[in-house]
Formats: sequence, structure tokens, C-alpha cells
Amino acid sequence: VTDQKSIGHILDATTGKETASITLSDRADSICAEPTGKPEAWIHVSDNEDLDVDFTSKRTKKMARPPWCKSTNLGVEDIQCESGTNTKTTAHCSGVDSSFKAPNFEGKKMLSDGVVSVIVGTKSPGTAIPTAVGYDPKAKRILWQRPIPQSDATHVSDGLGLVDLANGKLVAQIQLSTGIYKLAALDGHTGAELWETEIPRSKDGSEADQLLITPSRIYLPHWTWL
Repeated sequence: VTDQKSIGHILDATTGKETASITLSDRADSICAEPTGKPEAWIHVSDNEDLDVDFTSKRTKKMARPPWCKSTNLGVEDIQCESGTNTKTTAHCSGVDSSFKAPNFEGKKMLSDGVVSVIVGTKSPGTAIPTAVGYDPKAKRILWQRPIPQSDATHVSDGLGLVDLANGKLVAQIQLSTGIYKLAALDGHTGAELWETEIPRSKDGSEADQLLITPSRIYLPHWTWL
């Protein structure tokens, strides 16, 4: 992670404790952790430097974006994946094909993790309840469709919020009319409910704008908490 003081930090994902840090030339605009677990990262800094950062030696060197760091620059047809907030996803994000139709549903974007694909959007017409549709893009076939919230939908705020797909699980941040946020998870293969839980201290500070889904945990950075 990086902070407003232009410092990059490595945290132990199990304990949350900092293991290394390095001072950058400016604030980071984009960051990708080295995928094999090495204490390295590729960082695009606000002063337009593209850097490979070694947190062990605290050395940096100029390097173009590596293949393992997905660019956030998408085509015009995928504008829903980059416009507004909550656009950072682990899953591949693409626009919804114009030929796609599902009953009482307005699709915003399609998320794919290499195994399953889910189109996320809202109920339409009517109250814009966050909704998901399991989809086979090759056969152009709907597999399942359901609201993302698992609790009483009358307490859910309108609109699609933060949502991502990985390891066959769709995880979404749901805002309630009380100001509380919840995380809800669905099985990407079947749409079955997996779990729903309240986010600790979610009424304090700002909501999360990205999350990380691993096989055993969900990491959600919001305000000053992880």
C-alpha cells in the first residue's frame, strides 16, 4: 500500500504488520505487487515515473509496465469499467454486449475470473437493487439471475456499488439505508448464497473502493482500516 506522504509499505497479509517501507518521489497513481510473492512492486508515480521497487534493498529503477500488471486503460466499449468509482477489480472487466438481454435487469459490466463470468447491474425498471446474472459468453446463455443482497432488499440503498469476482466467488459491498455497509458473497457458478456480514466500523469514515478476494479471505481497505 502507499500513503499520502509518498511512502510505500509492505504489510503482512496475515497479521497486518508492516514488514518494509520506502519513500517515493511522489504519490502513487497505480501499483501492482510482484505476483510470485517477492517484496517488490511496480508503481506509476504522479510525476510520471514508472518504477520497479525493491523493498528489501530500498532501490528503485525505471521500468515500463510489466505483463503481470494489468493496465486500467480500457477501450471505449468498456467505459463502465473505468468510469466513476469502484472500478478497480481483480477480475477482467468488460462492457455488456448490446445483444444481451435479461428480464427486469440493466447490466453495467461483465466480470470474468477465467472460469466463470457474471454480469452485474441493477434491477430495472423499479428500485435499482444490485443484481447479478451468471452468464456463458460463448453460448450467450443466462445461467442464473438474482439480487446480490441476501437480507431484506427494502433496506438496501439504490445502485450498484463495489463488486469483484475471483476464485468463483462474487463479492459485493452493499450499503443499507441506515448507513451501515455489508459484504455479500455469491457462488459465481450457481448464484447460491454463500454468506453476508456487516463490515466493522463501516459507518465511520469513507466506504471501500476496492477489495481483494483470496481462496480463504477477503481483504477490504476502508478509511484507515483493513
